[in-house]
Amino acid sequence: MNEWIARDRAVQTSLVPKLVEEADAIVVARALQDIDTFDTKFLLLRVIKGRAEAGSTLTYRASPSVPPLDCTMPSEIFRNTVTVTGGTYLLYVRSGRLLRAIGATRSPADITMNEELKLIAEASNKSLERTRGR
Repeated sequence: MNEWIARDRAVQTSLVPKLVEEADAIVVARALQDIDTFDTKFLLLRVIKGRAEAGSTLTYRASPSVPPLDCTMPSEIFRNTVTVTGGTYLLYVRSGRLLRAIGATRSPADITMNEELKLIAEASNKSLERTRGR
């Protein structure tokens, strides 16, 4: 693996725990319909964090994001929230606003979906242990 990509993947890995704490919901969802420039209706396929239920539809608001450029490293656009109707995404959400939207299919420069899900689980477990006072 290219040295730059390896370094950037390490940066991405370090960004996940903070985002897990910041998000009140983390879901895997399919973008169903753009409602307007920033609002998109999603079908929730899997709920990782939060009170929503898989199979439900929710509308989330994107932040003004710049679509990634081919030469941009993934850590530089880690909080990109651009989605495309029909795509499946891992979404981090706080109060109905997207904090991060990353496609299920990723470039080799991105951490994989499985790596990110593992990082989310680890961060969630650590957060739970802190709350319980262990």
